[in-house]
Amino acid sequence: QLLNTGHSGTLCTIHASSAQQGLARFTSCVLQSGVELPFRAIKTNIADSLNVVIHVERRPGRRYISEVLLINRYDPDADLFDYGAVYLAKQDHS
Repeated sequence: QLLNTGHSGTLCTIHASSAQQGLARFTSCVLQSGVELPFRAIKTNIADSLNVVIHVERRPGRRYISEVLLINRYDPDADLFDYGAVYLAKQDHS
């Protein structure tokens, strides 16, 4: 609700291991807050409130953007967020 107040922009942070996990954590945090909304309504509100999810990874000595997702909508019938990966960093497996 705080993110969807009609203002032209909002920024927030959440701890997660990926951008997709960030969406799941956001949902989990809303559920834990005691808000009495149906699960799918919460996810719909999240998709309506967020345009972009940016995941920042930390490696020894630096942080970098590892993933950027553009959120299109939430599909309640499939129970899935519809998003597109705008950027995925190359994975260093060394």
